[in-house]
This record gives sequence, structure tokens and C-alpha cells, in this order.
Amino acid sequence: MAHGLHGRAFVFKLDIEKTNKNRSRFVTLMAVSLILSSAATPVISAPVWAQNAAPNLLQGEVEDDENVPETDAPASGESAPAASSESGKKKLTVDEIKIEGNRLVSTEDISSVLKTKRGDAFVREQVFDDLKAINEMGYFDEKQLQVVPELANGGVLLKIRVVENAPVTQFSFQGNDVVKTEDISKIFSDQLGKPQNLTQLSSSIDKVEQMYHDKGFVLARVTDVKDFPDGSVSLTINEGTIDEIEI
Repeated sequence: MAHGLHGRAFVFKLDIEKTNKNRSRFVTLMAVSLILSSAATPVISAPVWAQNAAPNLLQGEVEDDENVPETDAPASGESAPAASSESGKKKLTVDEIKIEGNRLVSTEDISSVLKTKRGDAFVREQVFDDLKAINEMGYFDEKQLQVVPELANGGVLLKIRVVENAPVTQFSFQGNDVVKTEDISKIFSDQLGKPQNLTQLSSSIDKVEQMYHDKGFVLARVTDVKDFPDGSVSLTINEGTIDEIEI
């Protein structure tokens, strides 16, 4: 029965492991807390549901009784009421979605990756897919992503909680003689002031190396990346130049 469920929250979150990417050069990169000891792509297993979670809520339905009030037809822009099934249980709809914990990444940007929308049926598998989509944005601590579904107004209030990675305050570069620091800095400028993001960092490193390759320095590599408590990130570049040839 749904009696007493109102106001209770059931937390489920991601259980994440890391696997190495195929790019072997990244195995040598990173003392970065966020940016990893080796570049990795998170692999997300099935969600860990709270042990005291109500089975009916997690299945997206509750008993069709007085605890889930009937609602009139919604006005324009309002969510639809929960639909009754033949079994006497109500299929829950998502009444509201709240994003909590974000400061630098806008709520609009996070909401844009969600498949679940206000008024949709509450489907836990789809909500879990939404968590994975948020994680793939790359801005958040993947181990702390979670959703708290609560019964409210005859539907479900989804509270999505995120913890942003530390923001980047500065990029510095060592070892670059052929390419100006100013030119390299332009590649990373859009990451300043935003949470550290491995995907964007990796893409920018690729662009730096391609810049060298276009100039004929095909052996050039970014060989080390470090971050510091003040949010600065340091990259070391080996330009792959040949100092001397002996015959």
C-alpha cells in the first residue's frame, strides 16, 4: 500500500568503475585528481537502490487509493495526472525535476541531456540513463551523482543531485619553443572558469598535437598534465625535435 509514502525519499546513485582507454599515451599523463591517473572512460553499472525503497515507487506505480489524490485535467503547461491501470495501481508521472548542487554548469545545460521530462511517465531505467547522460557531460564527480525520487502532488518529484569538479583557473605550458604560448592558450580558453572536464581536456590536447603535426613536428606530444589546488593546470610538451644527428 502507498500509505505513509508521502514525503519519503529514496536515493539511488551510480556505482562506477573505471577502465583504461586505448590511447596508451595517456597512461603516462595525469597526476590530476579529476583528470585521472590515466585517461579513463567511466563504466556505469546498474543503480544501487536504497534498501528501504518502496517497491511500488521504484516500479513507477502506487496503489490506487486515497493517498494519491485524483487531479483535474491539467491546464496548459501543467503535467498530466497519473493514469490508472487495470490492476488498481496508478502509473506515476514526473511532476517536477529539480537539479541541485550545480553552480558553474547551468540547469538548462543539464536538463538538455535528460530524456525524462515533466509530465512523462516515471520509468526508473530511463532515469538511470539520464544519470549516465549527466555523467557523460564530464563536469561532475561521477561517484556522487544521484537521484532522489519523492512522491508529491500525486506524481514524482525528481531531485537530481550533482557535485561539480573543481574549476579551472589557469593553464600553463612548458617545453613549447616552436609554437607560441598564446596560440596554445587559445585552444584551452573555453575551459577557464568551468569545472575540470577530461573529455574537453583530451580534445584540446589532440588539437595541440595536431597543430605541431601541421608544422611538420610529427613526433610532438603532450607528455605530462598536472593540476594544483588553486585550480591551475600545467601541461608539458615534448616537441619531438632532433638536436643532433651522428653519422
